[in-house]
Amino acid sequence: MTPEAEALLKALCASDSRKLPLDVIAASFREVCPRSASRPDARTRLSFLLQELENAEVLRLPAASGNHWDRSGLTPLPAWVVLSAPPSEKRSAPVPEGYHWVPLLSWAAHEKRHETLIALRAINEWLKRASGHSLMVPIKERSLEIFDDEKRIDSLRSGETLFAGRLKLQDLGCFVAPLPMPYEAGPPMARGLPMLIVENHDTWHSFCHWNRAAGYYSAVAYGGGGSGKSLGYDISYIDVVAAHTGASSVAYFGDVDPAGLNLGARACWRRQDAGRGPIEPETTLYAWLLRSGRRVALPRAGCLDTSRPWLPDDMLDACTVLFASGWRIPQESLGLAVLMNGAIPSRAL
Repeated sequence: MTPEAEALLKALCASDSRKLPLDVIAASFREVCPRSASRPDARTRLSFLLQELENAEVLRLPAASGNHWDRSGLTPLPAWVVLSAPPSEKRSAPVPEGYHWVPLLSWAAHEKRHETLIALRAINEWLKRASGHSLMVPIKERSLEIFDDEKRIDSLRSGETLFAGRLKLQDLGCFVAPLPMPYEAGPPMARGLPMLIVENHDTWHSFCHWNRAAGYYSAVAYGGGGSGKSLGYDISYIDVVAAHTGASSVAYFGDVDPAGLNLGARACWRRQDAGRGPIEPETTLYAWLLRSGRRVALPRAGCLDTSRPWLPDDMLDACTVLFASGWRIPQESLGLAVLMNGAIPSRAL
């Protein structure tokens, strides 16, 4: 172990807690490694030291695939670390000899890792005393019940499973609650019509206002645009909104630029890959933008993802020409004043 790693470990061990947040880790780093902490690549250096300590099995980092990382800098840093038990504590086995595992966890008898066995024993004890758990509850509620730590199952899981796929969340009677999507239901006459997801929040407000009288959509939802990858909210919550408002289908409307179109398309593909209904481009609104929207400079070329079809061919061709010419069209072009002046005709009854 390098001298800096040893110094950092000693400083961390001086704490009264074994689970240390990033601010405590960073303060200890600045105190015992002032030269490295003052360098431009201080985050990278701290990351290396923490990885060295984990490799030495003196602390545990959060799962790399989880959300417990600070990604505000170029090098991600853990939101917390857990110090390993001192040698005197390690001598006591996490489960006694001949310990009884429930059938669901029979494979745990062959597990050797100390921390994993501690987690498995907590789950096993809960399964023994749980008189049926037919009620599915959100993951943090179950985690608090089992571990006295509402975030523990989150730190153990990868997707919908734990322990390399050997245990499912549903085995624990819990699920990852979808992040709710803000929406406004349309008037009663719009029930059974499509719902619209809008990329930007100003346009969402305008469409909500217009739709109260127009009744064009069963609901107008806010997609939380700007993430650059997909919807800012959970795609499974779309089904909740659709069920509440009686939506017959789901449409999407965003900026006419590579980022905006990719956002809608990738959300559609994610839903289809998950076995859910698609998100269709709201071609009526996109056609209006291409025909009458205000063109502004495209700050950077960007790349329109055409690996899977989403836009109709003629609309895709028009967008390709537009971007090649250095232009984009913000969806705010189709604003409240334009909507109230009848830019979008009523649906034929």
